[in-house]
Amino acid sequence: MNKIKRLAAIFMAVAMIAALAGCSGGGYTADDATSQVRGNLDEIYLGKFDPDYMESVGITEEEAEKTYLDGMDVEADYFIRYYGLETVSDEQRQEIIDLHKEIYSNADYEVQPAVKQSDGTFAVKVVFRPLDIHVQVDEEWDDFLNNFWAQYDSVDVDSMTDEDYAAFEQQLYNDYTEQVIDLVSSKLPTIGYGDETSTVIQIVQDEDGYYVMDQNGFGQFDGLLITYP
Repeated sequence: MNKIKRLAAIFMAVAMIAALAGCSGGGYTADDATSQVRGNLDEIYLGKFDPDYMESVGITEEEAEKTYLDGMDVEADYFIRYYGLETVSDEQRQEIIDLHKEIYSNADYEVQPAVKQSDGTFAVKVVFRPLDIHVQVDEEWDDFLNNFWAQYDSVDVDSMTDEDYAAFEQQLYNDYTEQVIDLVSSKLPTIGYGDETSTVIQIVQDEDGYYVMDQNGFGQFDGLLITYP
């Protein structure tokens, strides 16, 4: 399994554009920047919607929940590609989304007080411990694959008609998807963490004067919060 570029930052490009009081510069403070980053991260990963945060960025709870669910949907897409799942039913996709809700409920991060920079931007340090659930899966991956294919040792595909083979292939893909989901889910009770690390997320003004999280810092945080071997 090879790590590929995560896509979660893409949907955030829209979600992060939210006006705050004093968005032209003078009224926006370091405390505002700290609260915005904390509110954004809690919204995205934990599905927690702080009323003060929502008021400050001008969104409703329904809009905040949509951002959360959209993010879990993006995580499901990444999971599907990462594990090479060829076919995924609607029910299986929902299982994967629910799985990521459980995984991210264990996220361990702390937003440090923002520091205003000389250029008017704000640097917000986030200290966190990467989730290791896929590291645990990776340790068993070879055995998992060997056991999976062993189930089909006695299957004679050469004697199958094209129609029978198509049905068999579909069943194989379905079984693989289900067993991958089960394997990852089995690691939820033992989910742990890598070494503590940190990244800095910048709060900058966009061309309209709105304060937003810079995608580079956020993308780095997002890409490291779950370790994919």
